[in-house]
Amino acid sequence: MNNYDSFLEIGSQHKICEDFITSGQYPVPHVILSDGCSSSKDSNCGAMILTRLAKQYLKFKITELNNINYENMGKWIICNAETTARQLGLNPTCLDATLIISFMLPKLIHVYIYGDGYIIRVNKHEEIESTQICFSDNAPYYLSYNLDFLRKKAYSDIKHMMTIQYKKSGGLNITDELSYDEPLHYSFLPGFYKEIYISSDGIDSFVRNGIKLPTENIINNFLNINKENRDKTTKGVFIQRRCRSAIKTIRKEGWDHYDDISFGGFQLCHNTT
Repeated sequence: MNNYDSFLEIGSQHKICEDFITSGQYPVPHVILSDGCSSSKDSNCGAMILTRLAKQYLKFKITELNNINYENMGKWIICNAETTARQLGLNPTCLDATLIISFMLPKLIHVYIYGDGYIIRVNKHEEIESTQICFSDNAPYYLSYNLDFLRKKAYSDIKHMMTIQYKKSGGLNITDELSYDEPLHYSFLPGFYKEIYISSDGIDSFVRNGIKLPTENIINNFLNINKENRDKTTKGVFIQRRCRSAIKTIRKEGWDHYDDISFGGFQLCHNTT
């Protein structure tokens, strides 16, 4: 049986956690996260609204999950999120948040990304592959910009770019630069991967005395990749155990993360016969 789990922790410089992550079995195995913008009021509420509506979209499209249209899904989620926010008395700018939707089907694991963040995989050879999506000036393109023509135009006029960096343990490093509004949909074959994760950019925020801890170190610790007992810790809330243990060890060395962290994914069980 495949396992899934998720982890969430507030950053040291935040009073309210502005990330939100949810995982579950229904309507399909899924992990969905959102990272709210710190400068937008009530973005913690917006992040929760977006993740909940993304799950609803999967429910509505249960018979079409291998053929989801990236733009249509984004429009449905953000338009319904705006309605929800207004009914709650919130300004639509609370929806200034990234959104990563991952779900598992029998033959493919799909990941849709609106904004920045990470996809991290452990392949069948125990090699770590990571895909980082980031934006110039650390300004992600939020779905909420589609609710306001002037905000969308202001963002477009600055000519932000999106950078995608692919890394593989062993030294492979490929970087691509794309338009800020390029659709981001990835599909992975479960038979080739042992574990697949998504993460907010909070894993980039570990610092000590003004020095940043390389993200690769964080990923290795979160995945427990070099531990002899690794295979014994992939049951139940395995991600929560790994991340809490990793952060505890890292903090003992004087590092801490100033940004919120949301991290979750799937451990894939393969038949050995």
